[in-house]
Amino acid sequence: MSIIIKGHDEAYYYSSDGLYTATCDTSRYETIYFYSQGTFVPMTPEMYIMDIGLSARDECLIAIAEFTGWDAFLLGVVFLKE
Repeated sequence: MSIIIKGHDEAYYYSSDGLYTATCDTSRYETIYFYSQGTFVPMTPEMYIMDIGLSARDECLIAIAEFTGWDAFLLGVVFLKE
């Protein structure tokens, strides 16, 4: 997760939920690539930055969560909808 919020001083971590929020400006984020079955699969900022109604404060949810002790990613609706 630190690679996503690197350079985003306004990022905020909600410890009770384990979620991060930051600016809604998707141009400030990079595409993330997952390697699966011999293919690099892109996940663009438009896929993982979600406007959850806090945009008056320019605050969007980073729809990627960390799971302590896991060496894997759980890709859900945010990823699969594409």
